Amino acid sequence: MTTPAPAPRRPTPERLTRAALELFQRRGYHAVGVAEILDRAGCPKGSLYHHFPGGKAALAEAAISWLAAEMVDHFDTAAAKRIPARKQITLLFDDTARWVADTGYAQGALLAVMAQEVVPQEPDLSARLGAAYAEAIEAFGRALHAGGADAAQAGPILAMLDGAVAQSRARQSPAPITTAKAAALRLVGG
Repeated sequence: MTTPAPAPRRPTPERLTRAALELFQRRGYHAVGVAEILDRAGCPKGSLYHHFPGGKAALAEAAISWLAAEMVDHFDTAAAKRIPARKQITLLFDDTARWVADTGYAQGALLAVMAQEVVPQEPDLSARLGAAYAEAIEAFGRALHAGGADAAQAGPILAMLDGAVAQSRARQSPAPITTAKAAALRLVGG
């Protein structure tokens, strides 16, 4: 009998980005130090500045970009499959409620968490956050349109979700996300 090969280790930039993403979602940008990110990623001290010469801010931009790309990919897949808008909203809110509960209400919506903390003090991060929101809203709008709803509802629905995540964390309950889901479904009708 042969021993299975160990799973390949993720490349250092990806490990750093994922560690930063999780820590920023938990505690925000300013409360997380570089040493903690390196420790969580299992990376030596010099690796952050080797892969992200701009330091913590450049790493935060990479985390925001990674999340935005994930969201756009998810919404574009829904658009390509022409998933009905009501089903998209239900899945989005239910999956988010499950994720927030599974983290013990310890993680929040990264874009919202970061926006509350760095805008306008950090112009480069602020610009990346604004672009990430625009990318996500545009992609969700395409998905809603392909699913038979008004694309203009994408921004308000994502704003409802961000707010509901914050309230769920504060209350340690999925109830705000459930309530926001019902309101989002009313927005698209049907």
